[in-house]
Amino acid sequence: MTDPSTIGDLYKRKRITDEQIDEAVTSYLNDPTPGLRPLAQGVAVDVGAIMQATPHAREVLAMRDATEAQMHMAVRTAILLAAPIRTVDAVAVQDGPASATGRRHRSRRVRRAGPDETIVHEK
Repeated sequence: MTDPSTIGDLYKRKRITDEQIDEAVTSYLNDPTPGLRPLAQGVAVDVGAIMQATPHAREVLAMRDATEAQMHMAVRTAILLAAPIRTVDAVAVQDGPASATGRRHRSRRVRRAGPDETIVHEK
């Protein structure tokens, strides 16, 4: 089976629930700051970036007479049409003993799934 190309594909496959999408929408509408927001296990979204790439959703949010339901649906639709960002927590390989707290350092890798390319960000 191929990787899903949109969050909507993950939703159809029941890997993301209505509640998770609604939580991301509400979170963005309450605090529209950019950055990754966890959506489901191993999946995150940058709703700020999604909104920048979706002119219709931006227009709805800018309308003075838009209802809360219209704004919610515009953001939800934009999220469903966006490519998922895969998140993977991996334990970094360390030379020598673990840190003073007894834990090894963790690195976080993020991969944006797309039909033609994969982008990897490391922290």
